[in-house]
Amino acid sequence: MGSRITPSSLPRSERVTDGSVTIARARFDLEAVARAVGAAGIAGVLVGVPAGLLSRVVMKVSALAAGPTVAGHLTENGAVVGALTAEGTLFLVLFAGLVPALSAANLVVAIRPWLLPFGRWSGIVFGVYVLALAGPIVLDPFNIDFIRFGPTELTVAMFCALFIAVGIALVPVTDFTLARLARGRIALVALGFALACFDALLLVGIAIGTVSTWFAGGLVPIAQIAVILVVLSVAIALIARRRGVSPLSYVALAAPLAVGLWFTGDAIATLLR
Repeated sequence: MGSRITPSSLPRSERVTDGSVTIARARFDLEAVARAVGAAGIAGVLVGVPAGLLSRVVMKVSALAAGPTVAGHLTENGAVVGALTAEGTLFLVLFAGLVPALSAANLVVAIRPWLLPFGRWSGIVFGVYVLALAGPIVLDPFNIDFIRFGPTELTVAMFCALFIAVGIALVPVTDFTLARLARGRIALVALGFALACFDALLLVGIAIGTVSTWFAGGLVPIAQIAVILVVLSVAIALIARRRGVSPLSYVALAAPLAVGLWFTGDAIATLLR
């Protein structure tokens, strides 16, 4: 009869304990998460910078459509209408392109299993999803610049199209960075991870501050409510991933989406009145 081989009968160097397997699995999972977050950060940069420049084009088109009478006027943010400055362009690249794109890239990575069934349409689906979920971050009904400068219908339509364009670009770009950063490229992973985590912490901070203001009885801007919905959607997706994609998980993700859709629809309707 052959002798039975057990972990204790192996040489010390060849023994595999449950503890070492658990540690190895945890290390593998942490590395996978770090690479996924890093891929989101790099994708956010690749899409965010062009998106910021495109937002500059949208504003320039709005200024041209408004006519020469608004040239030289100041926007709500203190920018000069129609003026193309390096400072203004950098501001838009950072805060109208990079930061939102990083947030959207984090969201793509979180809800990616729910996008996969849509196949080649996943980019459009995600673009519409982000517009419905977080539209008021840009389409603020209390921002009078939409009414003061340019035909409101044109400006609203261009910003809605920008949301969808970013979604269409982010899905394949994120897939590309996930594949390229699956192994090696530690420096890129570290850079992307730092950017994505900074953006995530920024959004969580805004969400916590907004909830605190609401509990204190203060007024909560609609844009900050949209930030809460984005953070909540990521949290729901991360929790649901433990059990996998299911009809119930789609329902859970649809809850903040429904709230966002109501706010976005109301914002667009208010701006177009």
